[in-house]
Formats: sequence, C-alpha cells, structure tokens
Amino acid sequence: MALLSHNLIAAGTHAMFQIVLAGQHTVQDADGEHPLKIFDGNESIMEVSGPFELRGGRLTELFLEFDPNTSVFFTSEGYVLDADIRVASVLSMTPEQENRIVQALGPKTNLVADSAELALEGQVETTTVAAERIPRTRVSIRIEDRLRGLPANMNALQLTVPGGVVNGLRLRVYGMPQFSQNERVILFLKRIGNEYGIVEGEYGKVSL
Repeated sequence: MALLSHNLIAAGTHAMFQIVLAGQHTVQDADGEHPLKIFDGNESIMEVSGPFELRGGRLTELFLEFDPNTSVFFTSEGYVLDADIRVASVLSMTPEQENRIVQALGPKTNLVADSAELALEGQVETTTVAAERIPRTRVSIRIEDRLRGLPANMNALQLTVPGGVVNGLRLRVYGMPQFSQNERVILFLKRIGNEYGIVEGEYGKVSL
C-alpha cells in the first residue's frame, strides 16, 4: 500500500479522477534503467474511471489495484506503460471515524478496509442467543451512517456471530467480537452465504 496523492475535491458525482505523474518515468531491468513511455502518448496523466459519489465534509479513500505484470510492456519503441488500474474499493468517512478506526486497528487498517464489501456505523439494538449445540448470537444493528456499499434504503442489518450465554454458561470464540445492547460500533462486513459476516474477526468491529 502506498499513498499516491490527496486533494480537496468538491462534493458531488465525479465521472473520473486523473493521476498526474511528475517528472521523467523509468523502468529498471537486469541491464539497468530505461525510459518508460505512457501508452496513449500523454506523458503525465492516467485516468481512474468512476462514477464516484463524494459527500461533503468527509474523507473519501480510493483503494487502487495496479499490476505491473499486466501494465508494462517491452516494444520496438522500448518500455511502454499501458496502466491496468482497478478501483478495488471506496471508503467514505468523517475525520472522527477515520481517527477512531486508525486508533483501533493501527497497521491492520488497510487490510480490514480492503477486505470489506460493506462498512457502516450503527448501534446495537438487540442481541439474541440461539440455544443450539454451539450457541450463536443474533445481533440487530440500526444503521446510522454508510461508509461503503450500503443502499440508501437499508436502515438495519442482522448479523450472526458464534458464541453467547446459554443457561448461565458463556461460550466465547477466540478472535470473534462480542456485542452488547445499545453499543455503537463501526463494522466492516462481507457476504458469507445468505448473510453478512465480520471480516478479519474482532478487527472488523470498532467500538465507539
């Protein structure tokens, strides 16, 4: 992971972003350093296609995947860059949310964020334990803010996590988060079968 750039951008819908490359471009091989040309003839700009919905007063992070093995070619004109850039994910946060996530996850922040299909801030409304052979806790979350991937009409979400208290006995699964009623959380989720599950175990839950 590397930070390529940051800037202030007006809120609204943007069709694309442009990455402006500074200076001369080179590539290193076994024979030394060689000039690297941009495929389309524009020596300074690469485009990242959207659309991107930016909300005001927030930090929007674009996670880009770049594969040099499918982007750099040796031709009769020398080395050429035909960039294979994919938007892996977009995360929209308030500065307060970003500070809390980084504080809680530290070096795992990028791993957790990149693994999640959905990200949200919400409040735990109910927790219900199913008294099965292996107890599982059903957690109902009221969605308060959408950080990634949730439709505007989605106001609640159900999760099932292993563990819980049955007949006075508590089962806790190592590495899995626990929830309590009225707790406020930021969650990083991905679809597992017909439900959403928490990514990276306990790291996918940030308590507020």
